[in-house]
Amino acid sequence: MNKHASLYFLLALWTVVAVSCSGVRGLKEGQTLYTGAKLELHCPEKLERETLLRDELNEVIQPEPNAKLLGMRPFLVLHNMIREPKKKKGLRRTLKYRIGKPPVLLEAVRPESVSRLLTNRLQNHGYLHAEVDFEVVHHKKRRAKVVYTAHLHYPYRLDTIQFVPDTVPPGRAIYRSADATLLQRGDRYQLKVMQQERDRIDLRLKNKGYYYFHPDYVFITADTTSGRHRMNLYLEAADDVPANARRIYRFRNVHVFPEYTIGAATDTSAGHASIYNRVRYYNPIENPLFRAKALHRSVFIEPDATYTRNAHRLTLNRLMGLGVFRFADIQFQSVSDTTDLLDARIYLTPLDKKTIRAELEMVSKSNNFTGPGLSINWMNRNAFGGAEMLRIDGNVGVETVIGGSGSEGISGSDLLSYQFGLNGELQIPRLILPFRVRLLTDFVPRTRVRLSTEFVNRTQFFMLHTVSSSFAYVVQTSKVVTHEITPGYITYSNLSRTTPAFDELLAANPFLANSFQEQFMIGPDYRFVFNDLVIDEIRNHTYFAGTVDLSNPGGFLGSTFSSYVRITSDLRYYFKTGKSSSLIGRIYTGAGLPYGETRHMPYVRQFFSGGPNGIRAFRARTVGPGSFRPSSEMATTGFLDQNGDLKLELNLEYRFPIISIFKGAIFADAGNVWLLNDNPAQPGGQFEASEMLNDLAVGAGVGMRMDFSFFVLRLDLAYPLRKPYQEENNGWSRQFWRERPVFNIAVGYPF
Repeated sequence: MNKHASLYFLLALWTVVAVSCSGVRGLKEGQTLYTGAKLELHCPEKLERETLLRDELNEVIQPEPNAKLLGMRPFLVLHNMIREPKKKKGLRRTLKYRIGKPPVLLEAVRPESVSRLLTNRLQNHGYLHAEVDFEVVHHKKRRAKVVYTAHLHYPYRLDTIQFVPDTVPPGRAIYRSADATLLQRGDRYQLKVMQQERDRIDLRLKNKGYYYFHPDYVFITADTTSGRHRMNLYLEAADDVPANARRIYRFRNVHVFPEYTIGAATDTSAGHASIYNRVRYYNPIENPLFRAKALHRSVFIEPDATYTRNAHRLTLNRLMGLGVFRFADIQFQSVSDTTDLLDARIYLTPLDKKTIRAELEMVSKSNNFTGPGLSINWMNRNAFGGAEMLRIDGNVGVETVIGGSGSEGISGSDLLSYQFGLNGELQIPRLILPFRVRLLTDFVPRTRVRLSTEFVNRTQFFMLHTVSSSFAYVVQTSKVVTHEITPGYITYSNLSRTTPAFDELLAANPFLANSFQEQFMIGPDYRFVFNDLVIDEIRNHTYFAGTVDLSNPGGFLGSTFSSYVRITSDLRYYFKTGKSSSLIGRIYTGAGLPYGETRHMPYVRQFFSGGPNGIRAFRARTVGPGSFRPSSEMATTGFLDQNGDLKLELNLEYRFPIISIFKGAIFADAGNVWLLNDNPAQPGGQFEASEMLNDLAVGAGVGMRMDFSFFVLRLDLAYPLRKPYQEENNGWSRQFWRERPVFNIAVGYPF
C-alpha cells in the first residue's frame, strides 16, 4: 500500500511540476513564448515523396522552439531558475546558458520571411504557382504557435527535352551526352535535378579532357508557354564559354612531393629526385620515406595522358586510402595560355609514422566476477617503405569474485581468472597474387596477414591456449560494398592445464569435453559487407554483414582437424523518424554445423549471447542454451560460459537527441543460443523449432550516450523481462521493476 501511495505521490508531483514549469514564469510583460510551428500542405493530387518534401520544408521553419522532455521544458526552466551570473565564466553561467536555454519568443519569429522561403522551396520542386499563408495561434498562459498553410496547385512536368545540335567544342560534346541524361519526360520539374544534370555534363566533359569547363557553361532554357503545366527544356553550351574551357588538355609533367610540409615552398631543383614511369618523385633527403614504386600504384596521372576527372579523383582517393597521409592535394597549372598542356603537382603530407595507445577498462559480470583490463596498441604506418601498416595489440585482464563465495571449499578470493593476448597484423596496400591485377576502384585493395595468440587461465579450472594465423584479401569494390576473402587460416586450441575439479566436470559432461579437446581449424572463409550509412543523400539506411567459415572442407586433412561450416548474418535497418531521431532494427543469426568425424563445434567457434552489444539485460555469456538453467554452483563459480551452436538475436532501439552531446535511447532485445545435439548436462538446451519463441530471453531498458563525434561513451540500463528457464508465467516477469537491473558501460553504439 505504501509503495502504491509513493507512486501516486510521485505522479502527482510530476504533474504539478510540469504545469508550474511551463517556462512562461520568467517572461517579461508583453512577451509570448513560441511553442513551435505546424505545416499544412494542400495539393490537388497525391504528393510524391511527401516525407522528404516535408523534411526539407521543416528545415526552413526557424527558429526552433525550446526543447521539451516528458511534457516539460527542463532546459528553459533551468535557465529561468538561475540568477544572472556576474562573471563571464563559471558554474552559474554554464548552468544558465550552456545547459539551460533562454526562452524562444514569438517576437523572434519572422513568419513573413519563412513563408517566402517555403514558397521558394516549393517552386524549386516544380510547384511554380505555390502560395503559403500563415496564422499565429495564441494559447493560454502567454504561449503561441505559427501555422503555415501551403497551397501547392498542380506541379509542372517535363515535356520536350532537346539537346541543341552543335558542331564545335564543347557544344558538340554536350550534344553527344544526351544518351545519359537524368531528365525524363513526365518527371516533375526539380531545380536539384537540373543542377545534377549540369554536373553530369560537366563530369562527362572533364573526363574527355576539358579541364577548365564548368557547370555554369551549360545553358538550360525552360519554356512553359505550352500550358497544361508542361515545360520544354533546351540544353546547349553558353555563348560566353572562355577559350581555355574549349580545349582538351593533356599532361606535360607530373611531380610528386611525398614528404610535403603544409605551407612550405617547393622547389623541383632542390632535394633528391627519382623518376618512375616518367613521374618525378621529390624527397628532402637521399633516403626517401616512401618508395616511388609503392606510391606509383596509387597515381593514375601520367605525362602525355589526357586529363580526366576520373583519374584525378582516383589518384586522390587512392593516396588518402593508403592511410599514411594526413593531407593529399593535386594542383594543375597551364603551361601557357595558348597551349593545351598541364603540369600536375601532387602534394602529400605524411601522418606520424609510429603511434602507441593504451586503454584501461573495468569488467563486471553478473556472477560477481570483477577486474581490470589493459590493452596496448602500437602501430607503424610505413613499416617497410611501401605504406605497409604493421599493428601489434596486447591485452591483459584479471577477474576475481567481489562479494559472495565460490563453490564449496573455494573462497571468493581464490577464484581468479586472467587472460593475456598478443595480436600482430600486417596490411599491404596491394593484392599479392601470382598474376597481376590492377583494380580501378576508388579504394585501395589490401593483403592482410594476421598472427595471434591468447592464454585464458581460470585458476580453479583450466588454462586454454589458442594460436591463429590468416592470410586474406580485402577489396572494397564500391562505396558501400566490401569483400574479405581469406584463402586460408589456421587456428590451434588446446587445454594446456586442467585441475582435478575440472577433470571431474569433463568426465560427467562428454559434450563439454569434446568442445574443449585439442582442436586444429583450417580452411577458407569469406565475409561480405554492404553498408550505405556513408551515403548522406538517402533517408533510411541498411547494413548487412555475412560470413561463411569452412574448416577442413571435405575432411581431407583427417580427424586431427575440426570439420564444420559456420555461417553468420547481421542485418540492420536505420529508419529516420525525425531530424535527429531514428529507429534501428537488427537481426543477427548464426549457425555452426559440424560434419564428418567432428561431433561438436570447437569451444572457440561457438556462439554466446548477452552483454553490452547483445541482450543488454543479461551479462555476456549468461543466456541459454535454450531454456537451460545453470545450477547455483555454476552460477556462483561462473567460469563456464553458456555457449551454443545456433544463435538468434533481435534488437530494436529508438535514438533521440537530448541536448548538446547527450543522446537518449529506448531499446528492447531478445534472443538466445541453442545446441544442435542434446546434451544431458544442459537439459532444454537443444534447438526445437516448436519451442524457439518460448526459449527467447527478453530485456528492455533506456540509455544515454555522450557523442563526441570521434568518440561515443554509452550508458545502458536494462531490465530482464523474460527468462526462458523460468517456468512461472511462461518466463515473463510480472513486476520487472523488482528485477535486478543490468548496467552496461561501453564505447560506441551497439549497432
